[in-house]
Amino acid sequence: MKTFYTWSAAAKELGERLAVMRPLAGRGVGIEQTPGGTRISMLEEHQYNCDYSGPFKLIIDEDVIEIIDGMGVDSDNAGFAQVNGKTYQVADQTCAVPAASGYVCLKAELDQTGEIATFSVETKEIPMRDFDDEAVYPLGYVKITGEGESLSASLIQFYHAMPQLWITGDCNNEVT
Repeated sequence: MKTFYTWSAAAKELGERLAVMRPLAGRGVGIEQTPGGTRISMLEEHQYNCDYSGPFKLIIDEDVIEIIDGMGVDSDNAGFAQVNGKTYQVADQTCAVPAASGYVCLKAELDQTGEIATFSVETKEIPMRDFDDEAVYPLGYVKITGEGESLSASLIQFYHAMPQLWITGDCNNEVT
C-alpha cells in the first residue's frame, strides 16, 4: 500500500490509475468512444425483478402487485415461509399498488390458539408489525413516482430463500 502525504499526490496517482482503465460493455450497457472521451450509457431501462426466478416473485399488473413462485408459474404457492420455526406453504397473494412508496411485506397472523391463521401481503412505509400476534417480512420495495395521471410504480425485488417470521408475546416472569 502506498502512503500519500498530500492530497495532490493522492489525486495524481488516482488519475494515473484511472487513465489506464478501460470500461467494458455488458448487458444493457453501451460504450462509445468520442473525441471528448468515453461515453457510457444504459441501452435499456433496468427492470429490478426481470431476472428473479425464485420464491415470492413480485410482479406489477396495472394496479395490483402479484406475489407468485418465480420457479414455477403454474404453481398456486408463492413459496414457503417459517413462522416460529414451523414451515408453511404460502399461497399466491395480491395486494393493491399503494399511493406512496413502501415495502411489500409478507404478513403472518396467529389465531387465538397460537396456530397460523392467515398469510397476507400488504405494503408498509416501514416493515414493522402493527400488533403482537403478527409478524412481517419484506419481500421487496415498490417505488411510486409522478402524480395524478402520470403516476407510475416500479418494483425492487428482494431475493430470498425462505422467509422466517417470529411472533413473540410478553415474557413470562415465572420459571417452570
